[in-house]
Amino acid sequence: MNVIERTNQSCELCATKTALSEYRVGDSNQQINNEYIAICASCKATVDTPNERDANEWFGLKDAIWSEYTAVKVQAMLILEHLKVHHGWALETLEMAYLEEDELRWFDQLKSRRSVIHKDTNGVVLQHGDTVTIIKDLNVKGSSLVPKRGMTVRNIRLDPDNDQFIEGKVEGQTIVIRTEFVKK
Repeated sequence: MNVIERTNQSCELCATKTALSEYRVGDSNQQINNEYIAICASCKATVDTPNERDANEWFGLKDAIWSEYTAVKVQAMLILEHLKVHHGWALETLEMAYLEEDELRWFDQLKSRRSVIHKDTNGVVLQHGDTVTIIKDLNVKGSSLVPKRGMTVRNIRLDPDNDQFIEGKVEGQTIVIRTEFVKK
């Protein structure tokens, strides 16, 4: 039975009943059976960048983590890992999930290979050491500092675990800034 036939025409990630296509989880060197999953066009377009999709549309992952297919569980866990920073339900779902030893090993390998790409508000890729401009007045928690719109932040540092945050010095203080509030 091929991947799409096993699904009963439902996306294995979000459970939407729609046209499906195969998506390879991992890389060609992986020796796990069922490396392919059947997903809808919406999931396929955002599976590598889950924050570009409404998080509520990923609620189907709560069921996907219990799939009988390793590739579905691992891919669901990868997406949840990415979403957990901003969505409490994703962290709770991750904490409930269970992976066998070989599944967990595969998940850890794939998680460590995922590169985090930081983009500014216009979708321009940010690099370590770039100079950015703040696009709106910001309130810094725990400080009276208020970086103003138009202020330049030089020599930024990227958060290696989260594409939504960068660090930079503003008026001598190092602060964390969301990438959606800066432009290159």
